[in-house]
Amino acid sequence: MEPAKEVSPFLIFETINGYQSAHTLAACIRLGLFSKIKPEGSTAEDIASACGTTVKGARVLADTVTVLGFLTKQNGTYKLTDVSEKFLKKDSKAYLGGAVKFLLTPKLTEGFRRIDEAAVKGGTVIEDDGTLGFEDPVWVDFAQGMLPMMMPAAMAIADVLDYDKDKPVKVLDIAASHGIFGIKIGEKYPNAQIYGLDWKNVLPVAVENAAKFGMSDRYHTIEGSAFEVEFGEGYDVVLLTNFLHHFNAETNTALIEKIGKSLNPDGKIITLEFIPNDDRVSPRGEALFAAVMLVTTPEGDAFTFRELEKMFKDAGFENNVQIPLPPTPQHLIVSTR
Repeated sequence: MEPAKEVSPFLIFETINGYQSAHTLAACIRLGLFSKIKPEGSTAEDIASACGTTVKGARVLADTVTVLGFLTKQNGTYKLTDVSEKFLKKDSKAYLGGAVKFLLTPKLTEGFRRIDEAAVKGGTVIEDDGTLGFEDPVWVDFAQGMLPMMMPAAMAIADVLDYDKDKPVKVLDIAASHGIFGIKIGEKYPNAQIYGLDWKNVLPVAVENAAKFGMSDRYHTIEGSAFEVEFGEGYDVVLLTNFLHHFNAETNTALIEKIGKSLNPDGKIITLEFIPNDDRVSPRGEALFAAVMLVTTPEGDAFTFRELEKMFKDAGFENNVQIPLPPTPQHLIVSTR
Protein backbone atom coordinates (compact mmCIF):
# COMPACT_ATOMS: atom_id res chain seq x y z
CA MET A 1 0.00 0.00 0.00
CA GLU A 2 1.44 3.33 -1.07
CA PRO A 3 1.81 5.99 1.63
CA ALA A 4 -0.64 8.86 1.42
CA LYS A 5 0.71 11.86 -0.47
CA GLU A 6 1.44 14.93 1.60
CA VAL A 7 -1.02 17.70 0.78
CA SER A 8 0.49 21.17 0.94
CA PRO A 9 -1.37 24.46 1.48
CA PHE A 10 1.34 26.32 -0.50
CA LEU A 11 -0.97 27.11 -3.42
CA ILE A 12 -3.39 28.83 -1.05
CA PHE A 13 -0.74 31.06 0.52
CA GLU A 14 0.92 31.78 -2.84
CA THR A 15 -2.44 32.94 -4.22
CA ILE A 16 -3.39 34.97 -1.15
CA ASN A 17 -0.01 36.71 -1.13
CA GLY A 18 -0.12 37.59 -4.82
CA TYR A 19 -0.92 41.22 -4.02
CA GLN A 20 2.41 41.52 -2.17
CA SER A 21 4.40 40.66 -5.27
CA ALA A 22 2.30 42.98 -7.45
CA HIS A 23 2.71 45.99 -5.19
CA THR A 24 6.42 45.38 -4.62
CA LEU A 25 7.03 45.27 -8.37
CA ALA A 26 4.97 48.44 -8.84
CA ALA A 27 6.93 50.20 -6.08
CA CYS A 28 10.24 49.33 -7.73
CA ILE A 29 8.93 50.74 -11.01
CA ARG A 30 7.79 53.97 -9.32
CA LEU A 31 11.22 54.36 -7.70
CA GLY A 32 12.92 53.68 -11.02
CA LEU A 33 14.91 50.84 -9.45
CA PHE A 34 15.27 48.79 -12.62
CA SER A 35 16.33 51.82 -14.63
CA LYS A 36 19.09 52.62 -12.13
CA ILE A 37 20.81 49.25 -12.00
CA LYS A 38 24.27 49.72 -13.54
CA PRO A 39 25.33 47.50 -16.47
CA GLU A 40 28.05 46.00 -14.27
CA GLY A 41 25.57 45.59 -11.43
CA SER A 42 24.60 47.59 -8.33
CA THR A 43 24.85 47.03 -4.60
CA ALA A 44 22.09 47.88 -2.12
CA GLU A 45 24.06 51.02 -1.28
CA ASP A 46 24.14 52.01 -4.96
CA ILE A 47 20.41 51.43 -5.32
CA ALA A 48 19.61 53.38 -2.15
CA SER A 49 21.63 56.36 -3.35
CA ALA A 50 20.07 56.31 -6.83
CA CYS A 51 16.48 55.77 -5.68
CA GLY A 52 16.45 57.88 -2.52
CA THR A 53 15.71 55.03 -0.11
CA THR A 54 17.45 53.68 2.94
CA VAL A 55 19.99 50.93 2.38
CA LYS A 56 17.73 48.52 4.25
CA GLY A 57 14.78 49.48 2.04
CA ALA A 58 16.83 49.05 -1.12
CA ARG A 59 18.07 45.66 0.05
CA VAL A 60 14.60 44.36 0.89
CA LEU A 61 13.08 45.58 -2.36
CA ALA A 62 15.95 44.25 -4.48
CA ASP A 63 15.99 40.90 -2.68
CA THR A 64 12.24 40.54 -3.09
CA VAL A 65 12.24 41.18 -6.85
CA THR A 66 15.25 38.88 -7.11
CA VAL A 67 13.18 36.10 -5.56
CA LEU A 68 10.40 36.97 -8.01
CA GLY A 69 12.80 36.59 -10.94
CA PHE A 70 13.34 40.22 -12.00
CA LEU A 71 16.94 40.56 -10.77
CA THR A 72 19.88 38.26 -10.15
CA LYS A 73 22.15 38.56 -7.10
CA GLN A 74 25.71 37.41 -6.63
CA ASN A 75 28.12 38.51 -3.89
CA GLY A 76 25.81 41.37 -2.91
CA THR A 77 25.55 42.75 -6.45
CA TYR A 78 22.24 42.91 -8.32
CA LYS A 79 21.88 42.71 -12.10
CA LEU A 80 18.91 42.92 -14.46
CA THR A 81 17.43 39.82 -16.05
CA ASP A 82 16.54 39.75 -19.75
CA VAL A 83 12.90 40.42 -18.86
CA SER A 84 13.59 43.44 -16.67
CA GLU A 85 16.15 44.78 -19.16
CA LYS A 86 13.58 44.73 -21.96
CA PHE A 87 10.35 45.63 -20.18
CA LEU A 88 11.17 47.49 -16.95
CA LYS A 89 13.85 50.04 -17.95
CA LYS A 90 12.35 53.41 -18.78
CA ASP A 91 14.56 53.92 -21.83
CA SER A 92 13.40 50.68 -23.45
CA LYS A 93 10.90 50.93 -26.32
CA ALA A 94 9.09 47.97 -24.76
CA TYR A 95 8.84 49.60 -21.29
CA LEU A 96 5.74 48.37 -19.46
CA GLY A 97 5.73 50.67 -16.46
CA GLY A 98 2.62 52.41 -17.73
CA ALA A 99 0.86 49.09 -18.18
CA VAL A 100 1.63 48.17 -14.59
CA LYS A 101 0.13 51.46 -13.44
CA PHE A 102 -3.07 50.77 -15.38
CA LEU A 103 -3.40 47.16 -14.24
CA LEU A 104 -3.15 48.26 -10.60
CA THR A 105 -5.55 51.18 -11.00
CA PRO A 106 -7.88 51.48 -7.99
CA LYS A 107 -10.96 50.56 -10.02
CA LEU A 108 -9.43 47.19 -10.88
CA THR A 109 -8.02 46.46 -7.44
CA GLU A 110 -11.18 47.62 -5.67
CA GLY A 111 -13.24 45.53 -8.06
CA PHE A 112 -11.35 42.38 -7.14
CA ARG A 113 -11.53 43.19 -3.44
CA ARG A 114 -15.32 43.12 -3.86
CA ILE A 115 -15.56 40.24 -6.34
CA ASP A 116 -17.93 38.36 -4.04
CA GLU A 117 -20.41 41.24 -4.33
CA ALA A 118 -19.91 41.30 -8.11
CA ALA A 119 -20.61 37.56 -8.25
CA VAL A 120 -23.91 38.06 -6.42
CA LYS A 121 -24.87 40.96 -8.70
CA GLY A 122 -23.52 39.45 -11.91
CA GLY A 123 -21.43 42.51 -12.72
CA THR A 124 -19.37 45.32 -11.28
CA VAL A 125 -20.34 46.96 -8.00
CA ILE A 126 -17.97 49.87 -8.60
CA GLU A 127 -19.80 53.17 -9.08
CA ASP A 128 -20.34 54.71 -12.54
CA ASP A 129 -20.50 51.29 -14.23
CA GLY A 130 -16.93 50.43 -13.29
CA THR A 131 -14.54 51.26 -16.10
CA LEU A 132 -17.37 52.06 -18.52
CA GLY A 133 -18.19 55.45 -17.01
CA PHE A 134 -18.43 58.38 -19.39
CA GLU A 135 -14.91 59.41 -20.44
CA ASP A 136 -13.39 57.57 -17.49
CA PRO A 137 -9.82 58.89 -16.98
CA VAL A 138 -8.64 55.31 -16.50
CA TRP A 139 -8.67 54.99 -20.29
CA VAL A 140 -6.14 57.80 -20.62
CA ASP A 141 -3.84 55.77 -18.36
CA PHE A 142 -4.56 52.74 -20.52
CA ALA A 143 -3.74 54.59 -23.73
CA GLN A 144 -0.53 56.03 -22.32
CA GLY A 145 0.71 52.78 -20.82
CA MET A 146 -0.37 49.89 -23.00
CA LEU A 147 1.16 50.64 -26.40
CA PRO A 148 4.29 48.49 -25.89
CA MET A 149 2.14 45.56 -24.74
CA MET A 150 -0.14 45.90 -27.76
CA MET A 151 2.61 46.25 -30.38
CA PRO A 152 2.80 42.50 -31.24
CA ALA A 153 -0.97 42.37 -31.80
CA ALA A 154 -0.84 45.55 -33.88
CA MET A 155 1.82 44.03 -36.11
CA ALA A 156 -0.22 40.85 -36.45
CA ILE A 157 -3.29 42.84 -37.49
CA ALA A 158 -1.33 44.59 -40.23
CA ASP A 159 0.10 41.24 -41.36
CA VAL A 160 -3.31 39.64 -41.95
CA LEU A 161 -4.21 42.31 -44.51
CA ASP A 162 -3.09 41.42 -48.02
CA TYR A 163 -4.06 44.43 -50.12
CA ASP A 164 -1.91 45.84 -52.90
CA LYS A 165 0.65 48.09 -51.23
CA ASP A 166 -0.58 51.21 -52.99
CA LYS A 167 -4.28 50.63 -52.23
CA PRO A 168 -5.94 53.66 -50.59
CA VAL A 169 -7.17 51.68 -47.58
CA LYS A 170 -9.74 53.38 -45.34
CA VAL A 171 -9.60 52.15 -41.74
CA LEU A 172 -11.89 52.77 -38.78
CA ASP A 173 -10.28 52.04 -35.41
CA ILE A 174 -13.03 51.78 -32.77
CA ALA A 175 -11.86 52.60 -29.23
CA ALA A 176 -8.54 53.57 -30.77
CA SER A 177 -6.86 54.30 -27.43
CA HIS A 178 -3.11 54.62 -28.14
CA GLY A 179 -3.85 54.33 -31.86
CA ILE A 180 -1.15 51.77 -32.62
CA PHE A 181 -3.47 49.27 -34.33
CA GLY A 182 -4.44 51.72 -37.04
CA ILE A 183 -0.99 53.28 -37.15
CA LYS A 184 0.70 49.97 -38.00
CA ILE A 185 -1.73 49.50 -40.90
CA GLY A 186 -0.86 53.01 -42.02
CA GLU A 187 2.83 52.10 -41.93
CA LYS A 188 2.22 49.10 -44.20
CA TYR A 189 -0.04 50.98 -46.63
CA PRO A 190 1.28 54.49 -47.43
CA ASN A 191 -2.05 55.55 -48.96
CA ALA A 192 -4.13 54.40 -45.99
CA GLN A 193 -6.34 56.88 -44.14
CA ILE A 194 -6.92 56.02 -40.49
CA TYR A 195 -9.96 57.19 -38.48
CA GLY A 196 -9.52 56.76 -34.73
CA LEU A 197 -12.71 56.77 -32.64
CA ASP A 198 -12.59 57.25 -28.88
CA TRP A 199 -13.50 59.57 -26.03
CA LYS A 200 -12.41 63.19 -26.39
CA ASN A 201 -9.99 62.90 -23.47
CA VAL A 202 -8.29 59.79 -24.93
CA LEU A 203 -7.83 60.81 -28.57
CA PRO A 204 -4.89 63.19 -27.95
CA VAL A 205 -2.79 60.14 -27.02
CA ALA A 206 -3.51 58.51 -30.40
CA VAL A 207 -2.88 61.79 -32.23
CA GLU A 208 0.47 62.19 -30.47
CA ASN A 209 1.48 58.64 -31.37
CA ALA A 210 0.42 59.13 -34.98
CA ALA A 211 2.72 62.17 -35.12
CA LYS A 212 5.61 60.10 -33.72
CA PHE A 213 5.13 57.64 -36.56
CA GLY A 214 4.95 60.41 -39.17
CA MET A 215 1.25 59.92 -39.88
CA SER A 216 -0.35 63.18 -38.73
CA ASP A 217 -1.66 63.97 -42.23
CA ARG A 218 -3.34 60.56 -42.53
CA TYR A 219 -4.74 60.20 -39.01
CA HIS A 220 -8.24 61.52 -38.38
CA THR A 221 -10.35 61.45 -35.21
CA ILE A 222 -13.99 60.82 -34.35
CA GLU A 223 -15.00 61.84 -30.83
CA GLY A 224 -17.57 60.02 -28.74
CA SER A 225 -19.19 56.66 -28.08
CA ALA A 226 -19.12 53.97 -30.75
CA PHE A 227 -22.78 53.33 -29.98
CA GLU A 228 -23.83 56.93 -30.64
CA VAL A 229 -21.62 58.68 -33.20
CA GLU A 230 -21.84 58.30 -36.97
CA PHE A 231 -18.94 56.36 -38.48
CA GLY A 232 -19.26 57.48 -42.08
CA GLU A 233 -18.99 55.05 -44.99
CA GLY A 234 -16.58 53.36 -47.36
CA TYR A 235 -14.32 51.60 -44.88
CA ASP A 236 -12.19 48.69 -46.05
CA VAL A 237 -11.26 47.65 -42.52
CA VAL A 238 -12.88 48.21 -39.13
CA LEU A 239 -10.86 47.38 -36.02
CA LEU A 240 -12.64 46.13 -32.89
CA THR A 241 -9.74 45.74 -30.49
CA ASN A 242 -10.25 44.86 -26.82
CA PHE A 243 -13.81 46.18 -26.97
CA LEU A 244 -16.50 43.52 -27.24
CA HIS A 245 -15.62 41.95 -23.89
CA HIS A 246 -17.00 45.03 -22.11
CA PHE A 247 -20.61 44.41 -23.20
CA ASN A 248 -23.22 41.68 -23.52
CA ALA A 249 -23.90 39.69 -26.69
CA GLU A 250 -27.01 41.65 -27.71
CA THR A 251 -25.21 44.98 -27.44
CA ASN A 252 -22.25 43.65 -29.41
CA THR A 253 -24.44 42.26 -32.18
CA ALA A 254 -26.15 45.63 -32.60
CA LEU A 255 -22.77 47.36 -32.83
CA ILE A 256 -21.53 44.88 -35.44
CA GLU A 257 -24.68 45.54 -37.49
CA LYS A 258 -23.93 49.27 -37.29
CA ILE A 259 -20.37 48.65 -38.41
CA GLY A 260 -21.64 46.63 -41.36
CA LYS A 261 -23.46 49.68 -42.69
CA SER A 262 -20.22 51.66 -42.78
CA LEU A 263 -18.16 48.88 -44.34
CA ASN A 264 -17.59 48.26 -48.05
CA PRO A 265 -19.23 45.02 -49.32
CA ASP A 266 -15.86 43.23 -49.36
CA GLY A 267 -14.65 44.92 -46.18
CA LYS A 268 -13.27 43.18 -43.11
CA ILE A 269 -13.80 43.49 -39.37
CA ILE A 270 -10.71 42.57 -37.38
CA THR A 271 -11.44 41.79 -33.75
CA LEU A 272 -8.86 41.39 -30.98
CA GLU A 273 -10.08 39.51 -27.91
CA PHE A 274 -9.24 37.20 -25.02
CA ILE A 275 -10.95 34.00 -26.19
CA PRO A 276 -11.10 31.03 -23.80
CA ASN A 277 -11.84 27.51 -24.97
CA ASP A 278 -15.36 26.16 -24.64
CA ASP A 279 -14.46 24.71 -21.23
CA ARG A 280 -13.79 28.30 -20.02
CA VAL A 281 -10.83 27.20 -17.89
CA SER A 282 -8.18 27.09 -20.62
CA PRO A 283 -5.92 28.55 -21.83
CA ARG A 284 -4.98 30.13 -18.49
CA GLY A 285 -4.61 33.79 -19.54
CA GLU A 286 -7.76 33.86 -21.64
CA ALA A 287 -9.82 32.08 -18.97
CA LEU A 288 -8.70 34.35 -16.11
CA PHE A 289 -9.82 37.43 -18.05
CA ALA A 290 -13.48 36.67 -17.36
CA ALA A 291 -12.97 37.70 -13.71
CA VAL A 292 -11.61 41.09 -14.82
CA MET A 293 -14.79 41.73 -16.76
CA LEU A 294 -17.00 40.55 -13.88
CA VAL A 295 -15.52 43.09 -11.48
CA THR A 296 -15.11 46.04 -13.86
CA THR A 297 -18.13 45.99 -16.18
CA PRO A 298 -21.90 45.63 -15.75
CA GLU A 299 -22.33 42.80 -18.28
CA GLY A 300 -18.97 42.09 -19.92
CA ASP A 301 -17.33 38.68 -20.25
CA ALA A 302 -14.53 36.71 -21.89
CA PHE A 303 -16.49 35.19 -24.78
CA THR A 304 -15.67 31.89 -26.47
CA PHE A 305 -15.17 31.80 -30.21
CA ARG A 306 -18.57 30.12 -30.65
CA GLU A 307 -20.24 33.00 -28.81
CA LEU A 308 -18.38 35.65 -30.79
CA GLU A 309 -19.01 33.84 -34.07
CA LYS A 310 -22.75 33.83 -33.33
CA MET A 311 -22.71 37.59 -32.73
CA PHE A 312 -21.03 38.18 -36.09
CA LYS A 313 -23.27 35.75 -37.97
CA ASP A 314 -26.38 37.31 -36.43
CA ALA A 315 -25.09 40.66 -37.72
CA GLY A 316 -24.57 39.34 -41.25
CA PHE A 317 -20.90 38.27 -41.19
CA GLU A 318 -20.88 34.61 -42.14
CA ASN A 319 -17.14 34.06 -42.49
CA ASN A 320 -15.14 34.24 -39.26
CA VAL A 321 -11.59 32.99 -38.84
CA GLN A 322 -9.88 32.78 -35.44
CA ILE A 323 -6.12 33.42 -35.29
CA PRO A 324 -4.34 32.84 -31.94
CA LEU A 325 -1.43 35.17 -31.19
CA PRO A 326 0.98 33.20 -28.98
CA PRO A 327 2.70 33.80 -26.64
CA THR A 328 0.08 36.46 -25.80
CA PRO A 329 -3.35 35.43 -24.46
CA GLN A 330 -5.11 37.28 -27.26
CA HIS A 331 -6.68 36.14 -30.53
CA LEU A 332 -7.74 37.79 -33.75
CA ILE A 333 -11.00 37.15 -35.55
CA VAL A 334 -11.19 38.18 -39.20
CA SER A 335 -14.82 38.57 -40.26
CA THR A 336 -16.27 39.08 -43.73
CA ARG A 337 -19.69 38.75 -45.28
